[in-house]
Amino acid sequence: MSPAIWVSGNEGLSLKHWLLLFTLSVVVAFLMNVPTHEQVVFDSRVCPGSHNADACDSEWRQGTFVNAGYSDARLELRLDFEELITSDASHFLSVKPAYHDSVRITFFDYRDRPIRIQHKGDQVVPESVSPLDLERLTFEVPGGARTAEIAIRSVGSLRATLEVDTALDLEGEAIGASDVIAIHDCIRSDVVTVASVDETTSSITVDCGGCSFRDYSAGATVSRVERIKLFVHDDNLCMVRDLSASDCSANDVLLGNVVNLQALYGIDSDSDADVDRYALGKHLTTNDWKKIQTVDIQLLIRSSETAVFDSPQTYLYQGDSVVAGDKRAYKSVSVTANLRNYKVY
Repeated sequence: MSPAIWVSGNEGLSLKHWLLLFTLSVVVAFLMNVPTHEQVVFDSRVCPGSHNADACDSEWRQGTFVNAGYSDARLELRLDFEELITSDASHFLSVKPAYHDSVRITFFDYRDRPIRIQHKGDQVVPESVSPLDLERLTFEVPGGARTAEIAIRSVGSLRATLEVDTALDLEGEAIGASDVIAIHDCIRSDVVTVASVDETTSSITVDCGGCSFRDYSAGATVSRVERIKLFVHDDNLCMVRDLSASDCSANDVLLGNVVNLQALYGIDSDSDADVDRYALGKHLTTNDWKKIQTVDIQLLIRSSETAVFDSPQTYLYQGDSVVAGDKRAYKSVSVTANLRNYKVY
């Protein structure tokens, strides 16, 4: 990712700009994703932690995403398969994200009789995992299933989306030899190359060049690493996956009308888990990249209107007082993202 990105102006700091900053902080924090599928519509409700299933009288709401924040409550979902499964191929129901303590799914037939119960999650012992559990928890949909009820508990953010895919779709995403993956938990992550995958035991052997590899607990998540490129083209901030690209289409544009975007990397020089200094990417050594704790994203936006003020505005950006070269309105904002890729092999 380019540490300095230049584009030109928009008006004030709108919700769109805040969403851009949030998106950039997530992109910088993880630098990874997996192929996406169409999210399905489901019913959801949040039940207080002290309530059992029969006592919960919370209102059901419909949507493709639910977020109850950090809560000890139980998140309940209901899904109808009637229009989602249209072939005899094996199908899987996926719950994202994969870090939940407990995800319990009950499948019902056309007479509303339970036909299968499956249970996964960080607190499930022994935990049942699959090579298909890549940034998600997957549950095979039994034949004859009409509906499913899902109960989720999480020590982290209580949120969920659902997807229904064929086995062929998911197997195309399964991790294989030579893939570059990130193994991460709530504290640290390692980026390594897959040497082999044993589908019988769902175990992955990695190659990190003779490194001293950390031991992760059962709750750790495995993700593919995907590189992206942020750059400016025709006064637009673009994000593409083709690292050789020099232009972008309208679908690749994150935002237009931005004056300046900077990424400063927070370095922990003495390994005490605190940031000692910030620097641009071009000033970092190979060893520095292994010690990054945070990224500070700084954005400067200007108005599209050319005569907002009677005289040039003075604004603060990157600690400096700057006099604008025109009569537009300028606004600066920064977001700091904590990283988990503290040690990269």
